[in-house]
Amino acid sequence: MELINTHSKADIKILVAEDSAVDRMILESMLKKGGYSVILAEDGLEAVDKFESEQPDLVFLDVLMPNLNGMDAAKKIRALSGDVFTPIVFLTSLVDAQSLVSCLESGGDDFLSKPYNAVIIEAKIKAFYRMREMNQTMIRQRDLIELNHKHLMQEQAVAKQVFDKITDAGTLDLPIIKSYMSALAVFNGDVLLADLSPTGSLLMLLGDFTGHGLPAAIGSMPLASIFHGMVRKGFSVSDIIREINGKLYQTLPVGLFCCATAVDLSFHKKRALIWSGGLPAGGIYRSKAKQFEFLESKNLPLGVLSNREFNHAPKRYEMNEGDELFLWSDGIVEARKPEGEMFGEDRLNALLNAGSPVEKVFDNIINQVQEHIGDSDGDDDVSMVSLAMPDEK
Repeated sequence: MELINTHSKADIKILVAEDSAVDRMILESMLKKGGYSVILAEDGLEAVDKFESEQPDLVFLDVLMPNLNGMDAAKKIRALSGDVFTPIVFLTSLVDAQSLVSCLESGGDDFLSKPYNAVIIEAKIKAFYRMREMNQTMIRQRDLIELNHKHLMQEQAVAKQVFDKITDAGTLDLPIIKSYMSALAVFNGDVLLADLSPTGSLLMLLGDFTGHGLPAAIGSMPLASIFHGMVRKGFSVSDIIREINGKLYQTLPVGLFCCATAVDLSFHKKRALIWSGGLPAGGIYRSKAKQFEFLESKNLPLGVLSNREFNHAPKRYEMNEGDELFLWSDGIVEARKPEGEMFGEDRLNALLNAGSPVEKVFDNIINQVQEHIGDSDGDDDVSMVSLAMPDEK
């Protein structure tokens, strides 16, 4: 069998480190007769120096050499090789098992017993050179993957700047809003929008697109553009939801949609108009009673039905001063421990119904979810937001 790839034998450099002049001459003669390029060293120190300067493809090392023995030289050569696999074959007359094991532990790959056999030498060179070529192919592929990944991350970073400018153009920094968003990838499949209407209401939308990363975030940009544009013109939450649904239905591919909850909170009327489709229902924490009232979520997600079939009517909920509306994506309930256990609805409901002061509920939930996840990378975007009805004082 011929050597892998188009290299000729003369292109293959073999370092021979042998303190015996006779053995060194014999091995050099065999290798040159086989057509290989040979580099000679008389001891371990010279072998390390020659390896560093010549970068041979294979190394033959005598075990017992002056100045630096073969095992110590092998350790240094292996360190200099780094990720590149350089086969090291020990030249030895040793026969006891422990000595041979020590040779392998020092970085050797095989043994060549004295006296030398040209057929065995040729077979070992071919076998190890094929292994070296496969290793170099793997390194080239790894480097190419890393380069492509770097380019992808750079492109995503630029795209994310545009994405963030579009989706973060509202009023999420108001003191009555608490929010937590943890993305699984560079792009968040969850989207949170808030803006003030000229009618005196605060409108908010929490959305969760199917999938993760860039494909899931693509729909967020037209959604955010429609939301902010219509809120600032004074459109109702019903009209906004209907417009967003129609746009997503027309543009998103089959199987991609947005679970969402949209809220119109009127400070003057002390009420919230809420439309929900596909997201967990969420609810209102009644501050005086310290009880949690779950909302209804009976609609299909945005982008599933045409506007002729779509129900865009919100439901009205009265909200007193100090009451707080809580919304979350299914990433809260599905947050997993490293071993796979989900946070679950029971844990969430226990925190919502613990009777804690309303100002502590949000932080209690997020802290418990983060503790539950621990060092896990997670398998979904995690989002939660609360919106409080402010005091008139």
